[in-house]
Amino acid sequence: MMIKIIKRQDGFSLVEIIVTFVLIAVMAVFLTTIYSRTYTDNAKLLSNLKKSLDLKTSMENMVADYNANYTSNLAGLKTNVEANNYGTYTIVYCGYIQFDLSGGNYVEAVDASAPYSALKVSIKNDLNETITTVFNQ
Repeated sequence: MMIKIIKRQDGFSLVEIIVTFVLIAVMAVFLTTIYSRTYTDNAKLLSNLKKSLDLKTSMENMVADYNANYTSNLAGLKTNVEANNYGTYTIVYCGYIQFDLSGGNYVEAVDASAPYSALKVSIKNDLNETITTVFNQ
């Protein structure tokens, strides 16, 4: 009489489990690299958006202050703009201009008392985005 021995394999071998864990770890490294780059790019975009919003807010503060306090005193507004009292910005141009009614252009004026004069303010942020506004009397 011959006895037949049948081997049963009910689970995974240790080698199969180790190979599976190694494959999962390699995939995790790839996914982590891809997603971390995405998150840092999004952080840069949000930072740039905040800087743009800060520049816009600075100019809105200037306009609101002009409307409330400086409609007839451009020299006071110019002093506040030059002192960076309205936010974080770099002044590109802050000076008086005089409109040439015959040619439709403007030229630099010496002071606010010149006829048809106005205060031109150009500011920029770290991203070199610029906003310009002209205040008149």
